[in-house]
Amino acid sequence: LATTDRWALDGVLDPDTDLATAANQTVSFDYDGTTYSVAVGTTTSTLNEIASGINTVASGKVAATVVNSGTDASPNWQLVLTANDTGEDFRLENMASTVTGLVVNGASPNAQGVAQSRNNISVGQNAIAVIDGLTVERTSNDFTGVIAGVTLSLLQQDINTTVTLTVAPDKAAVKSKVKEFTDAYNEVVKYIKTQNSYDEESG
Repeated sequence: LATTDRWALDGVLDPDTDLATAANQTVSFDYDGTTYSVAVGTTTSTLNEIASGINTVASGKVAATVVNSGTDASPNWQLVLTANDTGEDFRLENMASTVTGLVVNGASPNAQGVAQSRNNISVGQNAIAVIDGLTVERTSNDFTGVIAGVTLSLLQQDINTTVTLTVAPDKAAVKSKVKEFTDAYNEVVKYIKTQNSYDEESG
């Protein structure tokens, strides 16, 4: 199945404490060919403020959340960035932070798609299926264009299961569509006939 790329930056103790020690420190990353960057200062650099800034500049592309992966007694607040789309083409790349109190290892996955960074907690991978002996990849779990006129949606991952499909015309659906058209046509003819009639008594 296709997976979503997700990063969790190193944790901090308090999501409402400013982290930057100078002006114009940044958190930046590339996504789908576009570079996104959020600049913060010494009084605008809490984890919550950085997350809000990312959600503003990368709205609909990348979602930023703040999560406590520790406990109440020993908190570990982490900035988590999640790609909107699945697949290798939609990985977060060149992840970097110059914010003094916010650390990230931005190493990209290796050629086999294995994370090389402790912060890359989920690597974006393509969906892979073997169809009629051919290995096919898509960035999402919907496969189109492999079998003419058919879309296959992968619902679960089971490498050892073979699914046999039979593709045939849906005659009942065709019949229903023809009946809908006929009924609509007859209503139009009836309307036209009514509009073109003349009654001498009523004028």
